[in-house]
Amino acid sequence: MLKKTTLLTIFSISYMFILRTLGTLYPQLFTRNILLNQCTGFFALLASLFLVLFFSFFLKEYVSPEHSVLRTATILALTGSIARLVIYLKNISFQSAAKLYSVELAILWLNSVFITIFFIAFYREHKRGLPALRRASFLAILGSLCILLLYSFTLINYHLYLQGSTSFEAFMYKLILVSFPVVVFNFVTLLYFFVVYYRHLKVQGY
Repeated sequence: MLKKTTLLTIFSISYMFILRTLGTLYPQLFTRNILLNQCTGFFALLASLFLVLFFSFFLKEYVSPEHSVLRTATILALTGSIARLVIYLKNISFQSAAKLYSVELAILWLNSVFITIFFIAFYREHKRGLPALRRASFLAILGSLCILLLYSFTLINYHLYLQGSTSFEAFMYKLILVSFPVVVFNFVTLLYFFVVYYRHLKVQGY
């Protein structure tokens, strides 16, 4: 199942990147079409679920008990991925939009912290192993760190300067445009990691 969920994860992060790209270039496409917005939200939820399944089967089938650091990092990444699902279930929340958005930012930040820790632990476990895995995990660390810095900047600005301000949406739109190269870099590094890891699993006979 690990190999299958890895392949599903490749498709899911590709879908999320395409969705984010369309949202950046054509924001009115989702704001004006409620049905399309709901459909993309459902598939985003499904894509996030695949990532949860990946970490679950990675923990079950790949991480041995003696690798305590990688095991702990995987549990953290699994926890963060599950928490991320809350974002795509926000429509059933009874909290105010502003309060909910604050929670959403915190979840994204925490998830990026856990994902970064996971890739660091993965790199440490494979630093004397296959060069392809070592290179892929190192690039994934760089991509995850970039996203972590981006979420940290957004979260700090929201709580210190822009919370409750009507200018926050304009700030976010400008930030999305400016930070798009960071998002592209993160996507490329993640995609590269999962493709290399998928090939590794095929060779190992998973």
